[in-house]
Amino acid sequence: MGRQSFLQQVVNVLLNEPNNRLSVRRLAAALNWDEDKVNRVVDKAMQDSAIPLDRRPGRVIQYSGLENRAAPGIYHDVQHIITKYWAPSRGLRAPSRDLKFPDVRITATHGKQLDGVWSHPDLAMIALPKRRHSVDDPPDLYSIEVEVYTGFDIRSVYQAHAQGFGANESWVFFATSSEATPHMERIERAARTLGIGLVQFGRSGTWGTYETLIEAERRKKVDPEDRKTFLRNTGLDDTKS
Repeated sequence: MGRQSFLQQVVNVLLNEPNNRLSVRRLAAALNWDEDKVNRVVDKAMQDSAIPLDRRPGRVIQYSGLENRAAPGIYHDVQHIITKYWAPSRGLRAPSRDLKFPDVRITATHGKQLDGVWSHPDLAMIALPKRRHSVDDPPDLYSIEVEVYTGFDIRSVYQAHAQGFGANESWVFFATSSEATPHMERIERAARTLGIGLVQFGRSGTWGTYETLIEAERRKKVDPEDRKTFLRNTGLDDTKS
């Protein structure tokens, strides 16, 4: 087995850390490098948008890849962006008085599999819409799939549709890259047919790189049993609204 590149060494360390992030100082100590070398490797990697490596406040480096089923950095990034920016920009509100923002959960790692197929989306959100027809209407539920550029294709849309039973809207948030060549015409046609929303982003942790390509079609009627199943599989609670 050949020697690992400097970038591979950085990524391997980050994959073993909570949220796949570490300060430059601690990363340098773990690799037995000086901090300048860490910064050079990271800066070079960040010149390629296909490499999911980012800087965070406090001189923190984060890897947002998907090497395993643990909740990687990209989930936390998208969760943060949806909570603080995307949802509020659409007028979505907290589902209860004890919350300031819509409730967005990372659900990719805690549900159970049914016949080898994951029974829950990557993220799930509960939020009040901008306007409700009645104060008795329950909060809306959102099913959200998150894809890195190497994992995004037409199957992502079908998966979002399958995972969205019980939710009012289904979305796919996906990373873009100059190296990615998905068949967007087919993907967008499938998304419109199935009512799946599409949001692309260049950097998962940077709100300014997010763009909504297709709006999700809101399901006017959701089967009560499907809603209960979705809530159970995602851990969301609609009893506090």
